[in-house]
Amino acid sequence: MLGLGVDCVGRRAYPWSIHIDPILPRMKKGMIAMAFYAWTQNVPITAEIYDEIDARIGTTPMPGLIVHLTIEHPDKSIGYLDVWESQEACDKAVDAVVHPAVHPVLAARGIHPPGEPPRMPTTVLDVRFGDGTTVRPT
Repeated sequence: MLGLGVDCVGRRAYPWSIHIDPILPRMKKGMIAMAFYAWTQNVPITAEIYDEIDARIGTTPMPGLIVHLTIEHPDKSIGYLDVWESQEACDKAVDAVVHPAVHPVLAARGIHPPGEPPRMPTTVLDVRFGDGTTVRPT
């Protein structure tokens, strides 16, 4: 089933699916042991550029992604918080999905970064769901 969502500042509407990734119910019931690969990253782009990248990615699946949060800082730059099942799943999705969406958007604006901004490893202590359940890494 599809619905329509609005981001937290009411900036845009986007389609979303209420289908929950099959891993989430199993995580919440403690049926699978989880280790997480998590990181934060600050990137020198604006929300406008992010929206173009996001449109290119669309609804392309990224197996292993648990959550991707995009945050706009007070200086209008963007930050990410990603939590993945593994570094391998993250690297595969970044190479296959993210970079092919990012590079053309930046190139069209004359932006040619020397590489990707550094990722800061982050330790996940637990994942808390709205219903009060939590999952802790193994």
